[in-house]
Amino acid sequence: MCAADGDETGRPVVMRDIAEAAGVHVTTVSLALRNSPQLPEATRQRIQELAREMGYRPNPLVMALVQSRRMTASSHFQGTLGFITRASFRENRVLSQYYQYAAERARQLGFKVDAFNLHEYGDDARKLQRVLLARNITGLLIAPLPDPAEQLELDWRHFAAVAMTFSLRSPTLDCVEPNYHAGMRMALEECFRLGYQRPGYVSTRGIEIRQQGWWRGAFLIYGQAPGSRRKPSDFIYDDRLNSAAFAKWFHRAKPDVLMGARTVLLACLRAGRAAKIFNPREIGLLELNINRRGPHAGIYTGKDVQCPPAVDLLVAKLLRNESGVPRYPQMVLLPPVWHAGRTLPLRKA
Repeated sequence: MCAADGDETGRPVVMRDIAEAAGVHVTTVSLALRNSPQLPEATRQRIQELAREMGYRPNPLVMALVQSRRMTASSHFQGTLGFITRASFRENRVLSQYYQYAAERARQLGFKVDAFNLHEYGDDARKLQRVLLARNITGLLIAPLPDPAEQLELDWRHFAAVAMTFSLRSPTLDCVEPNYHAGMRMALEECFRLGYQRPGYVSTRGIEIRQQGWWRGAFLIYGQAPGSRRKPSDFIYDDRLNSAAFAKWFHRAKPDVLMGARTVLLACLRAGRAAKIFNPREIGLLELNINRRGPHAGIYTGKDVQCPPAVDLLVAKLLRNESGVPRYPQMVLLPPVWHAGRTLPLRKA
């Protein structure tokens, strides 16, 4: 089925040649070359080593055809994917969006998605692992986790996994996330285009840790308006906003637009109204993580954009029988999408 560079006669080496040399059926060779867990590890390694010695190379055109046939058969049920969380959908509306769009894409590929809340297993990953393996669930989607430096201790040899969050610090898995750096750059460019000259970035330490400082780093690099000598100014606080500290920063920086995550912007607006720091109608607001298009201007990071590529990546790993922590993890960064809104009107000169 698959050809290679060739043997001593110049004829391409095929799976049947390897099967004869190894004394096994050609199906066993196919499973071994796909690293299928259906075979003992020793058998897989022996056949894979023999294939290398014989000069075997898979034909990419044939492999693409096999992949296409598998995918076109996706109307038939192929298995269940695990959606791993540490919160319930009732507690987190955004989390339910992750699940909704992941499940929708999985259905198109012949899979279903079941959610597993670690809290329901006493935060014991070993208990969860026993349930997953008992149900033959080996493909995992890791949803955003509350701890900005989360560790998830499973025996990853049994699983293929894709993270949809930077908050998972251990292990380092393949990951699909918005390109936050490019999103901040796009946001600043739109601010300057609309006449804003003094952008102010507001955030929390937890967000910075969870997001690895991508927003703040891009803000400090690109946050200076063209022709201005004024350095970009940011305000980073702990879990609770200190209104006095925020007011002091605001009066010193005099931002004409506030940029940040939705929860942070709402906290700043409440503090601004309560202390009469500024008139919300006289300052621009730019949300960097819009999940539903509405009146707020900013960067759209809807889960309908993020989840389908994550599912595609996971299903491809399953079809290739890949499992374990990847030696060289992939990081898929999705390009930013601008959403115009009423909170960032054209600024009069």
